[in-house]
Amino acid sequence: MKKLNYILVLLSLTGALIVCLSGYYFFYLSSVIMAADVAKAGFDYMQYPILALCYLMLLGFIVTIGTAIRLVYISQDAKIFSTRTVKHLQLMGHATLFSFLSCLSIYIYGYSQMGKEVGLVGGQVLLFSACIFAAMNIIYFLANLFARSVAYKEESDLVV
Repeated sequence: MKKLNYILVLLSLTGALIVCLSGYYFFYLSSVIMAADVAKAGFDYMQYPILALCYLMLLGFIVTIGTAIRLVYISQDAKIFSTRTVKHLQLMGHATLFSFLSCLSIYIYGYSQMGKEVGLVGGQVLLFSACIFAAMNIIYFLANLFARSVAYKEESDLVV
């Protein structure tokens, strides 16, 4: 039981780190977009679409963190291996997928508007997208692992 709580706390801390990084990139991207050089270059019309996509990305992270914190509280029960836990983990995976697609949309939109001038910011967005993708895969793996353990538990309960 302690090991399971450790895993859920670790998952929550990982999610908190992702939210902190996304907040950093949100303010970083907004400061780059609002910079005078970008406005002089004629890219100021991109400000609001990219900020809207950043808000969507943060919304996915907020759902993920809220669900992770709820899972930590659920883990205090003796019934952690239930379909409820699997549904929460799947919700976290879907929310992280939403954030990944929003972050990738930021890069695609920037590249479609600026071409090769995306530069370092585009590279950082792609790196952040890769981190979100890795977190999403880990969460989906945990959801599948819990789903199998719930199935085995239900099967063993039927046998006994």
